[in-house]
Amino acid sequence: MEETRKALEEFFDKMLGSIQYFKKKSYENFFKETYEEYRGMIMALPGLCGEEEDGGQALEELASVIPAYVKEKSRDMSKKQRSRAGMDYNLTMAVYVVPMLCYQRDPVNERLAGRMVELWNETQVTDYTLQKSEFDQIAGGFRKKLLGIF
Repeated sequence: MEETRKALEEFFDKMLGSIQYFKKKSYENFFKETYEEYRGMIMALPGLCGEEEDGGQALEELASVIPAYVKEKSRDMSKKQRSRAGMDYNLTMAVYVVPMLCYQRDPVNERLAGRMVELWNETQVTDYTLQKSEFDQIAGGFRKKLLGIF
């Protein structure tokens, strides 16, 4: 589980450093290429959750990794720094992390993403509320208007 925890933290950090690709012309290609890069890790997550229908303790532990990691990252920041970083953190979760977990529509990963969003909001990782989001919703938003993803 320690290896998976580190992989999820590294995944978040890479996505955080990729906000510049969240543009109409680059988002879709970047998302799909990056998903392929992390597909093995993402598709291994359901197997780590065991046989329990709701995913049990393992799902809870996996869902808490990124919220706990990000909360710790921002612990020593000033209020102003935390607010600025919080916007980037929420955007990263809303347009990359959560949609990648849900991309293949695996039921366990869908529950994992949903629980991760709940924990993010319950522990108030940032001052902003996060909502569960999906790639199709976001990519479609570029064709219309990008509303309501975080």
